[in-house]
Amino acid sequence: MRKFSSYGPIDPDLHYYAPRTDLIDHGALELMGENPEKGGHYITVWGPRQTGKSWAFREVLFRLRRDKKFDAVKINLETIKMEKDIGRILMYIAEGLAYDLDKKSGGADTPEEFEKLFLKEALDKPLILIMEKPTAWN
Repeated sequence: MRKFSSYGPIDPDLHYYAPRTDLIDHGALELMGENPEKGGHYITVWGPRQTGKSWAFREVLFRLRRDKKFDAVKINLETIKMEKDIGRILMYIAEGLAYDLDKKSGGADTPEEFEKLFLKEALDKPLILIMEKPTAWN
């Protein structure tokens, strides 16, 4: 028997839910681009609390990860929301990328080193990077 859930990710086997397939399809298409060879789009998502933003992006991420043409990485910035040191912020993101892409972190604590992480030569395939900002940031 299914139940209602008003917090956290839903489990379609356990909870009542409204499928959001059009929204998920649209989010994935925006990030990949209509012609993935020419690149996707930078997008932002905003809305009131508890409206499914994180859930929707989790579903988009799952869909993107099934497409073997791309690497899709999500980094949550909650941990560094109070950090002031740019080097530590860059290192946190670089280590998250290295972990998700199964690469050795070479250290990227300067803007110049950080930029090198995104060069074609450094990536095995096109990268879709989702960065989730903490709710406390304005």
